[in-house]
Amino acid sequence: RGEDGQDFREERRLEVSEPACQLRGDQPNPTLYDGPGTNYNALDVLDVSQRGAIYSPDRRDVSAQWVRLNAPEAHRGKWLSASALVCGGFTPDKLRSIEREQIPPTLNA
Repeated sequence: RGEDGQDFREERRLEVSEPACQLRGDQPNPTLYDGPGTNYNALDVLDVSQRGAIYSPDRRDVSAQWVRLNAPEAHRGKWLSASALVCGGFTPDKLRSIEREQIPPTLNA
């Protein structure tokens, strides 16, 4: 309540500096791509048996269906389906969106 006795609502936006996510265990081994979507080149496959590994996304695509990884170092800049992750304290759709012109074109585009 404010000083005048009226209820008010205040929204605050907190940025997570190093978001920590882990692989979901209920999906097959997810694939990493060089862009946000299966129309990009597949680069690597993650092993869901290593669920304890921490993945840190730094951006999402406009649809929030894909996230770009910042860590671990071996996967920096690679893209992963957001549905493959479980994140602590936030959801991937809250990440900052990457600008379309920053996403590499595909051969299929």
